[in-house]
Amino acid sequence: MPSMFFRRSILLLFISAILFISCTATDEENNFILRGTLFSEGGEPYSAIDIHIRNYLAPNGFVEPEGTTYTTNLSFTVEETSQVSLVVFKYAKQEILSTIVNEELPSGQHSVEFPSQLMSNGVFGYTLRVGEASSTGYFVVNRSDSSLIGVQPFTYTNDEGVFSIPIRELGIGELFSGAESQIFIEDSLIIVGIKDGELLGKARLEVDTESDNDVELVLK
Repeated sequence: MPSMFFRRSILLLFISAILFISCTATDEENNFILRGTLFSEGGEPYSAIDIHIRNYLAPNGFVEPEGTTYTTNLSFTVEETSQVSLVVFKYAKQEILSTIVNEELPSGQHSVEFPSQLMSNGVFGYTLRVGEASSTGYFVVNRSDSSLIGVQPFTYTNDEGVFSIPIRELGIGELFSGAESQIFIEDSLIIVGIKDGELLGKARLEVDTESDNDVELVLK
C-alpha cells in the first residue's frame, strides 16, 4: 500500500500557513451565527464588499505577516505509481472548495501548491488519497491585508451592509496540533473589508461562541 509523508512548509511567524495533522473535534451542534453590519466612519453602511477575517492565533496573537505574496505547499511521497487526489475544503463545511490534484502520479516525492486566489485567512482542511490510503489534515492561513486583495473572500456584505458567518467555520476554541507546534484559536477576531481592490479598513470584535452574535462595526 502506498505510504504518505507530510511536512510543514512555512512557519507561522513568517507566515503564510502552517499544516496540522490533527485538531480537536468540531462541535457540529454549534449552529450559532455571527451577524454583523459594517459602517464607514461617516456612518454609511458598506454594501457589497468582500469580507476577510484574521484569527487570534495563540500563543502569537494577531500576527500580520509582511509582503504581498503567499504560497502554501503540501509535500508527500508516493511509493509506487498510484492514482492521487487532493481536495481542499473550508473548515467545518462539507463541500469541496477545490480539487487540486486528480491524476496518476509516479513514485517519488511530490509537492503541490494550493491556489493562492482561493486561500483567504482562516482554517482549511484537505484530504489526500494515494491509491487506497488517505489522510485528512488542516492548515491555518494568515496573510497580510494587502495580499488579500483579489482573493476569494470569506463572505460578503449584502446591500444593507450585513454579513453572516456560521461561528463554527471560524474554528474558534479549536486546538490544532502539528509535529512541532500547536495553535489555539481564541475568540477575538478582526474583520477586514475590501472593495474594488481597495482596503477599506478593519474592525475588531469578541465572538460569543455560545449564542448568536449581532454586532455593528465601524471599519477604520
